[in-house]
Amino acid sequence: MSMDRLVELFVESMPDLKGGPPTEEAVEIGISVVEKLVTSDDAVQMGGSPSATFVCLGMALEEKPMLSGAAIRCYEKALMFLSRRSESGWEKAVVLQQVGVVCIRQKRFEEAKQWLEECAEVVKVAPGHPRDAALFSGAFNTQQTRMQFAVTLEKSRAQVCAHLGDRTAAYQHIAEAQKLEELANGDAVERQAAQAELKKEQQNSGSKAAGSTAASGGAAGAAVAGAATKGAA
Repeated sequence: MSMDRLVELFVESMPDLKGGPPTEEAVEIGISVVEKLVTSDDAVQMGGSPSATFVCLGMALEEKPMLSGAAIRCYEKALMFLSRRSESGWEKAVVLQQVGVVCIRQKRFEEAKQWLEECAEVVKVAPGHPRDAALFSGAFNTQQTRMQFAVTLEKSRAQVCAHLGDRTAAYQHIAEAQKLEELANGDAVERQAAQAELKKEQQNSGSKAAGSTAASGGAAGAAVAGAATKGAA
């Protein structure tokens, strides 16, 4: 079944939208219909991947007016299927980042913060680079290295913290993104030494403690928000 047809099936399975976004109940009906389809005996025999299907459906729904909320539920469903597998490293990281970005677009910043924090934890232990991973049986691909992925992630986290008014955390994520970019642009010997140092720091401290900031007032807040938005663009 083509993705266009799957999108049609999803939309048609929901009650009348009446010109507005679907309710949570309507979205769950659509999700249920797709889940039954992708977990059917025929789909299993054909080697279909429920997680890959829901990721692709989520990406398609992002482009549809008023259906980005449904896209989030598709990504959540994909994560549910991925959790049943022992090895889902970069696939899980990609979905977590994607759902976090969609939440940012919808101004659901608290949710975005949680998704992106979980993504950062997955990235720490994911092997190799996302560009070398077989993502969703080839249905999705990226040319990013581990470090490039981490830079993008840190910029998104900075953007979220800025919107939530946490200037200290926003500055920390911006600084981390800049540090990673410098590592990516250094020579091979410098990168290896810096990566070893960074890994040692993470092992010793776990997560970075929130530091104090000298910046205060509306001007500082605007600077953070501007820097984060520019970085995420």
